[in-house]
Amino acid sequence: MPQVADSFLSAFAHSGALQETLEDHSYYPLVSNFILSPSSHYYWMACPSPQPVWRRCHSSELNLEHFTGDEGEVFFDVNKLSVEGESASEMWGHWSETGKYWATTISRGGSDHQTVLIIDTETGKQVDDELQNVKFCWSIEWLGDAAFIYKRLPPKHKDDTSAEGGFESVLHRLGTSQSEDIHIWADREHPQHSALTPFVTHDKKHLVLNIFGSTDPVMRLLSTSIDGLTDGRAKFRDVNESWDASYIYITTTSQGDSIFMTSREGALRKKLVSTNLSEITSPTKWTVVCPEHPEAVLSRAQALGQGLLLLVYSLHVSHQVWIYKESGEVVRRVSDKELPWSAMVKNIERGREADEISIETSSYIASPTLYRGVVGGGDVCFSLLHVAEVTGWNESDYIQKQFYDAANSKIFYDSKDSTKVPMHIVHSRSLDLSKPHPTLLFGYGGFAWAQEPRWQPLFSAFIMSFNGILAVAGIRGGDEYGHAWHKAAIKTKRQNGYDDFIAGAKWLKVNGVASKLIIHGNSNGERILLCPRSSIPRCSFVLGGSRVSIADPRVGLPPVLMVLPSVGVMDLLRFHLFTMGGLWTAEYGSPDVEEEFKALLKISPLHNVTTDLKYPPVFLTTAEHDSRVIPGHTLKFAATLQEKKGKGSSPILCRIFQDTGHGMGKSTAQSITENKEKLSFVALALGIDVEN
Repeated sequence: MPQVADSFLSAFAHSGALQETLEDHSYYPLVSNFILSPSSHYYWMACPSPQPVWRRCHSSELNLEHFTGDEGEVFFDVNKLSVEGESASEMWGHWSETGKYWATTISRGGSDHQTVLIIDTETGKQVDDELQNVKFCWSIEWLGDAAFIYKRLPPKHKDDTSAEGGFESVLHRLGTSQSEDIHIWADREHPQHSALTPFVTHDKKHLVLNIFGSTDPVMRLLSTSIDGLTDGRAKFRDVNESWDASYIYITTTSQGDSIFMTSREGALRKKLVSTNLSEITSPTKWTVVCPEHPEAVLSRAQALGQGLLLLVYSLHVSHQVWIYKESGEVVRRVSDKELPWSAMVKNIERGREADEISIETSSYIASPTLYRGVVGGGDVCFSLLHVAEVTGWNESDYIQKQFYDAANSKIFYDSKDSTKVPMHIVHSRSLDLSKPHPTLLFGYGGFAWAQEPRWQPLFSAFIMSFNGILAVAGIRGGDEYGHAWHKAAIKTKRQNGYDDFIAGAKWLKVNGVASKLIIHGNSNGERILLCPRSSIPRCSFVLGGSRVSIADPRVGLPPVLMVLPSVGVMDLLRFHLFTMGGLWTAEYGSPDVEEEFKALLKISPLHNVTTDLKYPPVFLTTAEHDSRVIPGHTLKFAATLQEKKGKGSSPILCRIFQDTGHGMGKSTAQSITENKEKLSFVALALGIDVEN
């Protein structure tokens, strides 16, 4: 099969031009927020090929008003850990209390499986052996400079596809072997339960664990005193009423109250609440710090110095940044002139003493841009720090439509049940919309994951190189409007998300945006148009987890010219038997429950391929080390599709990308290769000349 794909894709004469464009759109001088370590060094990630490297410079030597990204010295180069046939990527870095040590997670071959590497920041040398058997370790929490808490699972090869469980939170003391790590927490009765992220409260008194048992964003919240952790005497108590809501620790106030972002008590768009972890109180008695917004979703919350909070709200998939006092008093909304396109917010230094923040913003047309915020006088002063200059790309040459008409009304369209669904539309300002152009419709609609505008080289290259139009639909199942929006398209209600996507395609045609359509999705997004046979006419068919329609004026859909499915969940009757799939039953439903099995059978891509339809070009892609959605999903679907498609002329290709995984540990170089092949397939199938 690799030879077939290679032979087809090699026919595209402008592959080199696409490669160059994608490299320009993926490699730029700066790719990360600034981080100010406790030792007063600024750290940031610069972006040479193939993987970004950490640079650093002491705060006294760095002029932020004239920052270029090349200052200081290289602190850590993950590329040196790569070997032939297996690239390495660095995931999450964490500094010890004084900044003497730095611990980070390393992924190899793009796998979700990780190791923990510890570096002495003064010498730059590794401390201790790498810690093994780590997966989904989102955070490493230091206790001073001598020890930290991390998450591990029983030994398992990264390509072992059997169901996983037995996660354990442990404490590692520097200078000791991993076999001596101290047990902190595990749920032996429910081995799939795991501590999502450990938090040491900012007053250094408590360890907080938020436990999840599935991908449903509800948790069990546990707390214990820091005293006793290092000798294994930790005794946890429940802070909440188990599995009643989501909880994310934000900060601890000067009065000793810990603030959490939560969805409990009907706060479907989240709110901030506080409680004293030293006292056992019912969550019903917690203090509301910032109540639920009447329209916007509370997307992020960050503690600042001087008792301030920075809150990011998402209103119709557009961000607003607000400054609050930790008492809940509003200071002000940050203007769009100060922080345009607010998209990703990270702090420089955790803790109440922090007097700086670094904010990264981007959109579908704006490359990553960094802003610096300085706390003072009960407010935050923002200034531009750095713009990632993308060769050949000028933001002002493109339009990202969040507003549709002169009245500044948002782009919404009606779904089948009249639900209003948001959509972003992006294209060149010079594009003649009276003529047909390839339109890429993207959707996700799952796992409470909102499709927020952010820089994505695949999209920007498609728009620029192909004179294309990008449409991103914020369909139900995501988090565009909070908890209720997510719940409206899970289990037996997943049809709502598919109806949303179909309605989006119709809207594009009716409003003259799309005359021909390419549909694309990743992972969960492969089923965005998958629906029961009875829901749309027989011109529809299942492809790559998406049920799409051939050109047919009876249903008002533009012709689907091709489908680009990536790392999709194709077998909805057996997904729960592999790796982390058992956690997804909260999202998809369980094949072991009769009612949910019947619903899954109707929408399972593998079980809905038919022999009596003519399929458009399909380029299926999966990854060698995908331990989240195993390659078997795509391979079985590709084999079934090729068997039943008959003798149609449309190409159906399958690519297993080597040295990569589902996405989290994927190298920049590998992403460029994958995007180049997808766009080459588009160009060949549609007869597009990149030079034109």
